[in-house]
Amino acid sequence: MCLPGDIVYGCSGGVLFIPPHLVEEVVDGAIKSQIKDLFGFEMISLNRMTTAEIDKHVWTKEMLDMLVDYIKTDPNGEPYRDIDWTAEYVLADELTDSDSQSAL
Repeated sequence: MCLPGDIVYGCSGGVLFIPPHLVEEVVDGAIKSQIKDLFGFEMISLNRMTTAEIDKHVWTKEMLDMLVDYIKTDPNGEPYRDIDWTAEYVLADELTDSDSQSAL
């Protein structure tokens, strides 16, 4: 269902209707997912992390530190240098064994 004010996003995979109060969260989440994927593929190709580590729902502080360093130093990270990772660090501080499940 599409309501007045919804943002409509269409691509080859289909159409999404995003309520206006969720647009910022959806866009921020998509941007973060994109750079985490770029970083993750790089770490996997270098054998520094496994797919199981990358797919965790909550990343450890060490992983986040590596990601932030990657963003600061790698040319691919330049468009993402203004991202605030505070919420992810808070989740990492509260990480428990039950949070270590993959996002899948």
